[in-house]
Amino acid sequence: MSRTAELQHLVQSKITSLYHEGTKPVAYAAYADEAPDGAAFPYVVYNINSFAFEDARDDITLVIDIWDEYSNYSRVELMADNIEAEFTGNAVHNDNATILPQFFRYIRTKVPDPNKKLKRVQLKVQIQNYAHTPHPLPPPAETPAEEENDENNIGG
Repeated sequence: MSRTAELQHLVQSKITSLYHEGTKPVAYAAYADEAPDGAAFPYVVYNINSFAFEDARDDITLVIDIWDEYSNYSRVELMADNIEAEFTGNAVHNDNATILPQFFRYIRTKVPDPNKKLKRVQLKVQIQNYAHTPHPLPPPAETPAEEENDENNIGG
């Protein structure tokens, strides 16, 4: 999997989750680039932008738009809090991954919509994505019984 595809998969998994309104969990969908026509509210749209490729690190801006059709901003703000918690200052490490991203939140803003029923909060997250070469697992260590058998079989 390419570094870009791996990052896209990781971002999708971090954004797609549940948030709680009181004690009630509320599910929402997350879409890359744009939501389909007629998407149910609330939902999240994210874009991975501004790739600055270098040998060792990619500098990337992740833009997350959180949408709801609601009387006020309370639900989108709660969703934004939960999403920020997934990204702020978190470094993700997986020995089998080809990427080592670190996330830094740097902008959160309410975006007014001409339709007063629609509420949107936009998050911008800076990602420093480092290349990583997975290391093969070392061979298992010999047990003491195996070492003893090896010593007894020396010379034939």
